[in-house]
Amino acid sequence: MNYEIEDRSKFFIRDSGNASMVLFKEKHDQFMLNNTGVVMFNLLLDNEKTEDVISELQKRYKTVDKSVLENDMQDIIRMLKMYGILKLDEEKTEKLNSTDIKAVDENDYDKVGRFIEDNRSEKHLVAGGKGYYTAVNIRAHVMNSQEYYYTKVDSDGNIEGAIVVVPNVSSSSVVNITALVVSRLVSKSRAAEIERELLDYVYASMINTVNKFRISYFAINENVPFLSEFRALGFTKEAELKKEFGNKSMFLYSLAL
Repeated sequence: MNYEIEDRSKFFIRDSGNASMVLFKEKHDQFMLNNTGVVMFNLLLDNEKTEDVISELQKRYKTVDKSVLENDMQDIIRMLKMYGILKLDEEKTEKLNSTDIKAVDENDYDKVGRFIEDNRSEKHLVAGGKGYYTAVNIRAHVMNSQEYYYTKVDSDGNIEGAIVVVPNVSSSSVVNITALVVSRLVSKSRAAEIERELLDYVYASMINTVNKFRISYFAINENVPFLSEFRALGFTKEAELKKEFGNKSMFLYSLAL
């Protein structure tokens, strides 16, 4: 598969004995590579096709199975994709490999982030600002149990909807929704079905008991455009904190389960 190294200025490598550290300047993040990992990393930088990288690796590591080399190479590719350094030709599409609803994993962070950004509108709740839903941010949120991401995917592998929630990992029985987005391509009636299916899946997926879904937002006027979709799902007003942020009040709507 063809790929392109987009920006070599975003990182640098620091050698430290038997391992090397790749540091990403913008995010101040890093990851470690052993000697074999460094060889793969440099081969990816020096080539444009994954097949050429594997071919060279097989020459150097004759006793290692090809599938092992491919898996290790994919780990490095995922990391480089996440930080915007490498782009595969396949990323011209927004398709995922599985269908129906699932929790998003590291293979899909970039695609899901782009889906949310491409389909965000005033009709949907999207708490994160423009540029918030990057692969790096999503990975950090998921790894630290700050937010969980779920997608609804059609039979062709296209994302139809996505929901982002703050899980009730503590003793809380409330799951807060921070984003609920449906594809612009689906009908209004189909959008309502997707939203309901996503909520049902999240409810069943939480480890702790869920008694309530909740959304919260700041606004001068309570009746923001996305509120209608939540009212249709059965959400009702729980509280209003007047002038909580300047001239904006904080509104809380919830769905008791």
